[in-house]
Amino acid sequence: MIASSRVVMGRFLLMTQGEQQSIPNQTLRPSALAIIDQIKAELESVCPNTVSCADILALAAREAIKQTNGSGFNIPTGRRDSLNFSNYATVLGNLPAPTSNSSHLLSSFSSKGLNAIDLVPLSGAHTIGLAHCSSFSDRLRPTVDPRLNATFAQSLVQTCPNSSINVAVNMDTVNPDTFDNKYYSNMMNGEVLFDSDAALLNDSLTQATVEEFAAENHDFHIQFSISFIKMSMIEVLTGNQGNIRKVCSVLNTNTRSTITTADSYVAPELDTPPSYSSM
Repeated sequence: MIASSRVVMGRFLLMTQGEQQSIPNQTLRPSALAIIDQIKAELESVCPNTVSCADILALAAREAIKQTNGSGFNIPTGRRDSLNFSNYATVLGNLPAPTSNSSHLLSSFSSKGLNAIDLVPLSGAHTIGLAHCSSFSDRLRPTVDPRLNATFAQSLVQTCPNSSINVAVNMDTVNPDTFDNKYYSNMMNGEVLFDSDAALLNDSLTQATVEEFAAENHDFHIQFSISFIKMSMIEVLTGNQGNIRKVCSVLNTNTRSTITTADSYVAPELDTPPSYSSM
Protein backbone atom coordinates (compact mmCIF):
# COMPACT_ATOMS: atom_id res chain seq x y z
CA MET A 1 0.00 0.00 0.00
CA ILE A 2 3.03 2.29 0.30
CA ALA A 3 3.12 2.71 -3.48
CA SER A 4 -0.53 3.73 -3.59
CA SER A 5 0.04 6.29 -0.84
CA ARG A 6 2.53 7.97 -3.13
CA VAL A 7 -0.13 8.08 -5.85
CA VAL A 8 -2.95 9.62 -3.93
CA MET A 9 -1.54 11.80 -1.17
CA GLY A 10 0.10 14.48 -3.30
CA ARG A 11 -1.58 17.86 -2.88
CA PHE A 12 -2.23 18.11 -6.63
CA LEU A 13 -4.85 15.35 -6.56
CA LEU A 14 -7.36 17.29 -4.52
CA MET A 15 -6.43 20.95 -4.91
CA THR A 16 -6.99 21.76 -8.56
CA GLN A 17 -9.86 19.95 -10.19
CA GLY A 18 -7.80 16.80 -9.76
CA GLU A 19 -10.50 15.28 -7.66
CA GLN A 20 -12.97 15.42 -10.50
CA GLN A 21 -10.52 14.99 -13.31
CA SER A 22 -8.16 12.42 -11.80
CA ILE A 23 -5.10 13.94 -13.38
CA PRO A 24 -1.85 11.98 -13.13
CA ASN A 25 1.41 13.23 -11.71
CA GLN A 26 3.87 12.82 -14.58
CA THR A 27 6.63 11.67 -12.24
CA LEU A 28 4.64 8.77 -10.80
CA ARG A 29 5.38 5.23 -11.91
CA PRO A 30 2.78 3.68 -14.26
CA SER A 31 2.61 0.67 -11.95
CA ALA A 32 1.48 2.93 -9.11
CA LEU A 33 -1.17 4.67 -11.19
CA ALA A 34 -2.38 1.24 -12.30
CA ILE A 35 -3.45 0.56 -8.71
CA ILE A 36 -6.28 3.06 -9.09
CA ASP A 37 -7.47 1.44 -12.32
CA GLN A 38 -7.30 -1.98 -10.64
CA ILE A 39 -9.47 -0.76 -7.76
CA LYS A 40 -11.95 0.69 -10.25
CA ALA A 41 -12.09 -2.57 -12.24
CA GLU A 42 -12.83 -4.59 -9.12
CA LEU A 43 -15.56 -2.16 -8.07
CA GLU A 44 -17.12 -2.22 -11.52
CA SER A 45 -17.29 -6.02 -11.40
CA VAL A 46 -19.43 -6.01 -8.25
CA CYS A 47 -21.03 -2.54 -8.23
CA PRO A 48 -21.04 -1.15 -11.78
CA ASN A 49 -21.65 2.51 -12.64
CA THR A 50 -21.79 3.62 -9.03
CA VAL A 51 -18.46 4.70 -7.50
CA SER A 52 -16.58 7.48 -9.28
CA CYS A 53 -12.85 7.63 -9.81
CA ALA A 54 -12.85 10.87 -7.81
CA ASP A 55 -14.30 9.02 -4.82
CA ILE A 56 -11.83 6.17 -5.34
CA LEU A 57 -8.91 8.62 -5.17
CA ALA A 58 -10.18 10.20 -1.97
CA LEU A 59 -10.94 6.84 -0.34
CA ALA A 60 -7.64 5.33 -1.49
CA ALA A 61 -5.81 8.28 0.06
CA ARG A 62 -7.63 7.67 3.33
CA GLU A 63 -6.74 3.95 3.18
CA ALA A 64 -3.09 4.69 2.38
CA ILE A 65 -2.93 6.92 5.45
CA LYS A 66 -4.55 4.24 7.59
CA GLN A 67 -2.24 1.49 6.38
CA THR A 68 0.87 3.53 7.09
CA ASN A 69 -0.07 3.96 10.75
CA GLY A 70 -2.22 7.04 10.28
CA SER A 71 -5.76 7.53 11.57
CA GLY A 72 -8.94 6.37 9.88
CA PHE A 73 -11.72 8.89 9.28
CA ASN A 74 -14.95 9.20 7.35
CA ILE A 75 -14.96 11.00 4.00
CA PRO A 76 -18.10 12.39 2.33
CA THR A 77 -18.69 10.67 -1.00
CA GLY A 78 -20.88 11.23 -4.03
CA ARG A 79 -18.31 12.94 -6.27
CA ARG A 80 -18.63 12.71 -10.03
CA ASP A 81 -15.83 12.53 -12.59
CA SER A 82 -15.06 15.31 -15.04
CA LEU A 83 -15.84 14.97 -18.73
CA ASN A 84 -12.28 16.08 -19.48
CA PHE A 85 -8.73 15.80 -18.19
CA SER A 86 -6.90 18.80 -16.79
CA ASN A 87 -3.98 20.03 -18.83
CA TYR A 88 -0.45 20.47 -17.58
CA ALA A 89 -0.56 24.27 -17.58
CA THR A 90 -3.78 24.35 -15.53
CA VAL A 91 -2.33 22.05 -12.91
CA LEU A 92 0.92 24.00 -12.54
CA GLY A 93 -1.01 27.25 -12.36
CA ASN A 94 -2.99 26.05 -9.37
CA LEU A 95 -0.25 24.43 -7.33
CA PRO A 96 2.36 26.07 -5.11
CA ALA A 97 5.87 25.14 -6.22
CA PRO A 98 8.39 23.46 -3.90
CA THR A 99 10.27 26.78 -4.01
CA SER A 100 7.27 28.73 -2.61
CA ASN A 101 7.70 31.06 0.34
CA SER A 102 5.20 31.29 3.20
CA SER A 103 3.25 34.19 1.65
CA HIS A 104 2.73 32.35 -1.62
CA LEU A 105 1.74 29.15 0.18
CA LEU A 106 -0.85 30.93 2.29
CA SER A 107 -2.20 32.80 -0.74
CA SER A 108 -2.41 29.62 -2.81
CA PHE A 109 -4.26 27.74 -0.10
CA SER A 110 -6.55 30.69 0.60
CA SER A 111 -7.60 30.75 -3.06
CA LYS A 112 -8.95 27.22 -2.54
CA GLY A 113 -10.77 28.00 0.69
CA LEU A 114 -8.04 26.63 2.94
CA ASN A 115 -6.20 28.54 5.66
CA ALA A 116 -2.96 28.45 7.60
CA ILE A 117 -4.32 25.81 9.97
CA ASP A 118 -4.95 23.60 6.92
CA LEU A 119 -1.62 24.34 5.26
CA VAL A 120 0.52 22.88 8.03
CA PRO A 121 -1.17 19.48 8.47
CA LEU A 122 -1.65 18.97 4.73
CA SER A 123 2.03 19.72 4.19
CA GLY A 124 2.60 16.91 6.69
CA ALA A 125 1.70 14.47 3.92
CA HIS A 126 5.38 14.91 3.03
CA THR A 127 6.05 12.43 5.80
CA ILE A 128 5.51 9.82 3.05
CA GLY A 129 6.78 9.87 -0.51
CA LEU A 130 9.72 10.72 -2.73
CA ALA A 131 11.23 13.87 -4.22
CA HIS A 132 13.69 14.14 -7.09
CA CYS A 133 16.93 16.08 -6.77
CA SER A 134 15.71 18.70 -9.24
CA SER A 135 12.94 19.77 -6.86
CA PHE A 136 15.35 20.87 -4.13
CA SER A 137 18.70 21.37 -5.92
CA ASP A 138 18.34 25.15 -5.53
CA ARG A 139 18.95 24.60 -1.80
CA LEU A 140 22.28 22.89 -2.52
CA ARG A 141 23.81 24.98 -5.33
CA PRO A 142 25.46 27.34 -5.92
CA THR A 143 25.57 27.56 -2.11
CA VAL A 144 23.92 25.43 0.57
CA ASP A 145 20.81 26.93 2.15
CA PRO A 146 21.86 27.90 5.71
CA ARG A 147 18.52 26.64 7.02
CA LEU A 148 19.61 23.09 6.20
CA ASN A 149 21.25 21.00 8.88
CA ALA A 150 24.92 20.72 7.82
CA THR A 151 25.08 16.92 8.05
CA PHE A 152 21.77 16.53 6.24
CA ALA A 153 22.87 18.96 3.53
CA GLN A 154 26.10 17.03 2.99
CA SER A 155 24.18 13.78 2.55
CA LEU A 156 21.96 15.47 -0.06
CA VAL A 157 24.99 16.84 -1.92
CA GLN A 158 26.42 13.31 -2.05
CA THR A 159 23.12 11.92 -3.33
CA CYS A 160 22.63 14.76 -5.82
CA PRO A 161 26.22 15.73 -6.77
CA ASN A 162 25.31 17.66 -9.93
CA SER A 163 22.40 18.84 -12.04
CA SER A 164 22.48 15.76 -14.27
CA ILE A 165 21.68 13.45 -11.34
CA ASN A 166 17.97 13.31 -10.59
CA VAL A 167 17.47 10.36 -8.27
CA ALA A 168 14.54 10.08 -5.87
CA VAL A 169 15.03 10.83 -2.18
CA ASN A 170 12.67 10.00 0.70
CA MET A 171 10.98 13.19 1.87
CA ASP A 172 11.15 11.86 5.43
CA THR A 173 14.55 10.24 5.84
CA VAL A 174 13.81 9.07 9.41
CA ASN A 175 10.45 7.22 9.10
CA PRO A 176 9.82 7.25 5.33
CA ASP A 177 6.99 4.70 5.32
CA THR A 178 5.13 5.84 8.44
CA PHE A 179 2.43 8.50 8.47
CA ASP A 180 3.48 10.35 11.60
CA ASN A 181 4.59 13.74 12.89
CA LYS A 182 8.30 13.16 12.28
CA TYR A 183 8.13 15.60 9.33
CA TYR A 184 7.66 18.45 11.81
CA SER A 185 10.59 17.61 14.06
CA ASN A 186 12.66 17.10 10.89
CA MET A 187 11.64 20.61 9.83
CA MET A 188 12.70 22.11 13.12
CA ASN A 189 16.03 20.30 12.81
CA GLY A 190 16.63 21.65 9.28
CA GLU A 191 16.07 18.26 7.67
CA VAL A 192 13.32 18.85 5.12
CA LEU A 193 13.84 18.98 1.38
CA PHE A 194 11.76 21.81 -0.04
CA ASP A 195 11.84 25.56 0.40
CA SER A 196 8.07 25.28 0.85
CA ASP A 197 8.64 22.98 3.82
CA ALA A 198 11.20 25.22 5.51
CA ALA A 199 8.98 28.24 4.80
CA LEU A 200 6.43 27.04 7.35
CA LEU A 201 8.82 28.28 10.03
CA ASN A 202 8.82 31.80 8.55
CA ASP A 203 5.26 32.70 9.55
CA SER A 204 4.32 33.03 13.22
CA LEU A 205 1.03 31.14 12.93
CA THR A 206 2.36 28.26 10.84
CA GLN A 207 5.48 28.05 13.01
CA ALA A 208 3.38 27.69 16.15
CA THR A 209 1.38 24.90 14.50
CA VAL A 210 4.55 23.14 13.38
CA GLU A 211 5.83 23.22 16.95
CA GLU A 212 2.52 21.85 18.26
CA PHE A 213 2.48 18.97 15.78
CA ALA A 214 6.14 18.16 16.42
CA ALA A 215 5.24 17.67 20.08
CA GLU A 216 1.83 16.00 19.64
CA ASN A 217 1.33 13.28 17.03
CA HIS A 218 -2.35 12.96 18.00
CA ASP A 219 -3.02 16.65 17.34
CA PHE A 220 -1.44 16.30 13.90
CA HIS A 221 -3.65 13.35 12.99
CA ILE A 222 -6.85 15.03 14.17
CA GLN A 223 -6.21 18.27 12.28
CA PHE A 224 -4.99 16.39 9.20
CA SER A 225 -8.31 14.53 9.09
CA ILE A 226 -10.28 17.77 9.29
CA SER A 227 -8.15 19.57 6.68
CA PHE A 228 -8.05 16.57 4.36
CA ILE A 229 -11.85 16.46 4.27
CA LYS A 230 -11.99 20.19 3.51
CA MET A 231 -9.48 19.70 0.71
CA SER A 232 -11.35 16.69 -0.67
CA MET A 233 -14.44 18.85 -1.23
CA ILE A 234 -12.81 21.59 -3.30
CA GLU A 235 -14.64 22.24 -6.59
CA VAL A 236 -16.28 18.82 -6.61
CA LEU A 237 -18.83 17.71 -9.19
CA THR A 238 -21.97 16.11 -7.76
CA GLY A 239 -25.49 15.09 -8.76
CA ASN A 240 -25.99 15.35 -12.52
CA GLN A 241 -22.65 17.05 -13.13
CA GLY A 242 -19.95 15.16 -15.00
CA ASN A 243 -20.23 11.39 -15.11
CA ILE A 244 -18.80 8.23 -13.58
CA ARG A 245 -15.94 6.81 -15.61
CA LYS A 246 -15.75 3.16 -16.45
CA VAL A 247 -11.94 3.30 -16.43
CA CYS A 248 -10.21 6.01 -14.40
CA SER A 249 -7.44 6.69 -16.91
CA VAL A 250 -9.82 6.87 -19.89
CA LEU A 251 -12.68 9.25 -20.62
CA ASN A 252 -16.08 7.68 -21.25
CA THR A 253 -17.10 7.53 -24.92
CA ASN A 254 -20.26 9.51 -24.28
CA THR A 255 -19.90 13.09 -23.11
CA ARG A 256 -22.42 12.54 -20.33
CA SER A 257 -23.43 9.20 -18.90
CA THR A 258 -26.88 8.25 -17.69
CA ILE A 259 -25.54 5.89 -15.08
CA THR A 260 -26.51 5.81 -11.44
CA THR A 261 -25.15 8.57 -9.21
CA ALA A 262 -23.09 7.73 -6.18
CA ASP A 263 -24.80 10.31 -3.98
CA SER A 264 -26.20 7.73 -1.57
CA TYR A 265 -22.91 5.86 -1.15
CA VAL A 266 -21.23 6.36 2.24
CA ALA A 267 -17.69 5.28 3.02
CA PRO A 268 -17.39 2.77 5.86
CA GLU A 269 -16.14 4.06 9.19
CA LEU A 270 -12.67 2.90 10.14
CA ASP A 271 -12.13 4.65 13.45
CA THR A 272 -14.08 7.09 15.55
CA PRO A 273 -13.79 10.26 13.45
CA PRO A 274 -12.73 13.61 14.89
CA SER A 275 -15.24 16.38 15.47
CA TYR A 276 -15.67 18.52 12.38
CA SER A 277 -17.40 21.41 14.13
CA SER A 278 -14.39 23.67 13.46
CA MET A 279 -14.59 23.26 9.68
